[in-house]
Amino acid sequence: QIGHQSWMPENLKVTHYNNGDAIPTGLDNDAWSSTEEGAYAVYDDIESIADTYGYLYNWYAVGDERGICPENFHVPSDEEFMTLEMFLGMSESEANSTGYRGTNEGSKFAGNADLFHSCIHVELHLFCNAL
Repeated sequence: QIGHQSWMPENLKVTHYNNGDAIPTGLDNDAWSSTEEGAYAVYDDIESIADTYGYLYNWYAVGDERGICPENFHVPSDEEFMTLEMFLGMSESEANSTGYRGTNEGSKFAGNADLFHSCIHVELHLFCNAL
């Protein structure tokens, strides 16, 4: 529970959609950037990183009607992320900006000041918000 929102306690790390279909993985950079199907990847292909940060999902996987968040959770909207960011100390004007925003809100979210550093942004990772 953060403010008036309920969030998953860890980054998403699923390999199948909710109906049991596998989410493709193992794409090289060219295939990742050109695919029009859902896929996930491991940051820098280092599986141990996923234990802390979860998997990276493309927008095709995130938006797939088969769903990737656990039951009673959904992929949060930008407005829900903005509410979270402002609760964690970001100004409203910065939250309303486009592109990368904030500094260490992902680390605050995780309760670990050093969790997200300059090369790993919270925007790359998927959190699910309660319905």
